[in-house]
Amino acid sequence: MLRSAPASSLARPTPRRVSPARAPRARSNVRAPTRASAAASTAAMTTTTRTIWRVNKTGALSGLERVDGDELAPTGPGEIRVKVKAIGLNFADVFSVLGLYGATPDCPFVPGLECCGVVEAIGEPDPDLPEGTVVPTVAVGDSVMVVTRFGAYASAVNAPLHQCRPLPSGWTHEQGAAFLVQGLTAFYALRALGDVKKGQTVLVHSAAGGCGLFGLGICRAVGATPVATVGSQTKVSAVLERFPDMDPDTIIVRDRKRFREQVAGAASAAGSADGTCDVVMDAVMGDFFE
Repeated sequence: MLRSAPASSLARPTPRRVSPARAPRARSNVRAPTRASAAASTAAMTTTTRTIWRVNKTGALSGLERVDGDELAPTGPGEIRVKVKAIGLNFADVFSVLGLYGATPDCPFVPGLECCGVVEAIGEPDPDLPEGTVVPTVAVGDSVMVVTRFGAYASAVNAPLHQCRPLPSGWTHEQGAAFLVQGLTAFYALRALGDVKKGQTVLVHSAAGGCGLFGLGICRAVGATPVATVGSQTKVSAVLERFPDMDPDTIIVRDRKRFREQVAGAASAAGSADGTCDVVMDAVMGDFFE
């Protein structure tokens, strides 16, 4: 995936931070932030103007235009207003502008699935949230990471509080904006779908990319052993830079003619008794998937 954050910032989140046990603390069923000030409540009830990047027609990047003075409505129940400091750039964003992403809203729309910024206002609590919904406690001035259903390409957004998380201490806004979509994608693939467990061997395709690096980190966090595939020798170095203690014999530079043998050898090096993998996280498809 393409990112807005520089490569150095993408290396900041570690496998520890991907683990749910290490995630920023949040409380379940908190219906309203306990530190919301009267000023925050007043700001939440007002309309403000912002700058957005809007797609009027899909098919080319030229369809994306900057619009100043767009009105942002007051926050609704369960929402916070965030002054955006950094925005994540993903392939899905590019595809949505080009009209190649099936989940894209009708034009005109504002792309963007994640951002990071500072809380400006806090709305009233949402009494209709499902039981068990995790809602973090935040205050005006706090930095938060936000995942959206489009709309992040803006200087300010209203977002459901339960879709926000406090920015971990020491992280930049750029790092926060580059974390959620890739991290959640990898976590959903490996834990929710793949049910990766301790002791398993996991094949992670495109391991030097954003989701791939998170995938490697998640495997290591749960005690699984990853086998990584990359497209070139230079990307082997990128993987080892992030995970210097990873066995180089478990990293494959893909070769279509002998890929089966490559996987068998790397899986054996990873500890698989029969040279196979229990779970495959695939971002390549095509011949390698078959």
